[in-house]
Amino acid sequence: MLYTKEEIDFEEWDNFVLKQEGTIFSTTSYLQACSENWMVYWEKENQFGIALPYTEKLGVRTLYQPFFSRYQEFLGQTKDLNNVLNTLKVHFKRSLVALRVANIKEEVAAYTHQVIEKKDRQLSTNAKRQIKKFLKNEYTLTEEVESEKLILLIKTELSKKLAVFSGAQAKVFGKLVNELQSNGYLKAKGIIKKYELVGGVFYMDFGDRVIYLKGACKQQVKEDGGMYYLLNTVIEETLSNYKLFDFGGSRVENVRNFNKKLGGVDQKYLAIHWDNSPIWFKLAQRIRKWIKK
Repeated sequence: MLYTKEEIDFEEWDNFVLKQEGTIFSTTSYLQACSENWMVYWEKENQFGIALPYTEKLGVRTLYQPFFSRYQEFLGQTKDLNNVLNTLKVHFKRSLVALRVANIKEEVAAYTHQVIEKKDRQLSTNAKRQIKKFLKNEYTLTEEVESEKLILLIKTELSKKLAVFSGAQAKVFGKLVNELQSNGYLKAKGIIKKYELVGGVFYMDFGDRVIYLKGACKQQVKEDGGMYYLLNTVIEETLSNYKLFDFGGSRVENVRNFNKKLGGVDQKYLAIHWDNSPIWFKLAQRIRKWIKK
């Protein structure tokens, strides 16, 4: 059954997500911060559900992946997955989501994200070298990080490479950090040099999984192995608490290679797309794309 966000008890849904070993992406905190609109499909009696972020334009609803979310996920198990999908297709004419689930007929592509589950992970030679380089410099690692300063540092450094991060994504990012922090799901580590924050990472801790959110270092700190050291520290801490570390995934090959150097192992998630929107809407979308070129 479909429920709007106004119809559900946030705490009850979040407890359901936790019980079903879901990720932070399905929690109300994440949905509230990142989604334009959202609702849930929830079979309470069968302990099965899925969070549904969506946009609505010209009366057409589209399931989509909000900024900073990597995938959606089925929570629990259902005896008739096709019936669930058919129900979703009635209410959502289009789907552009990725799903952390296997073997669905509508799969059109497989993406990868990198995770680390074992303490005996293999660091690459380059990662070991970068960490040693960092330790030779006069940096201090801290957990007492002022969120606003780290947000500013991340926005400043990432906007140099990613134009989109200086626009809509930047606003959503600040809102997400505040929302997760207020609910106790967000942690941070920073690098200090001469009383200045010169690097840092945000990561999310929910259930049995820690997921990397965003991080950045000033150029010299990056060259000194700052990002390797930061993430390696978070990973070691995560594994010592018997949790899984999730890099969150990226379609950018350089990022994937970086994750793998720290011991990340590929896991696939699937794209589940359909487009049953009216012909006039499809035409409008094509014109919009053409105008943007």
